[in-house]
Amino acid sequence: MAWSAEASAGLRAGKTWEILRRERDPFRALHSVRQARGLSLADVSERLEVRELYVEAIEDGRLEYLPGPAYARGIMWRLAVLLDLDPAIMVDEAHVSAFFDVDCLQASRQLVETASGGPAAARRLSLVSAGLIAAGLALIALAYALLR
Repeated sequence: MAWSAEASAGLRAGKTWEILRRERDPFRALHSVRQARGLSLADVSERLEVRELYVEAIEDGRLEYLPGPAYARGIMWRLAVLLDLDPAIMVDEAHVSAFFDVDCLQASRQLVETASGGPAAARRLSLVSAGLIAAGLALIALAYALLR
């Protein structure tokens, strides 16, 4: 007997609801299913082509560490598909948009600063960028003056 797409989707949805009832949290569900499948964070990160830090943040329910709600929903969707769960149910149950407000975006910026070496490193990078831009403009001005 051949399985139809609807029957397969129905089984996936049933399995997803069963796991959510057991785990009571979509984030913890993703974590437990990943571990049950024997996949490491590095495996999932490589397959989804996203930072391991983001996968871990989703599994911990710390969505404020992600760049935004669309990114969080996208990673959750792809992670659910990878784990053979119903992605629409997982994303809906996570209530992703509720996690994002001004304070959460500030936490995300702090995480990026920490990962890049802190605010001092960010300032150094800004100074280097400004210096390169100034040097480029000076070269353009010099070339213009020589060609006139």
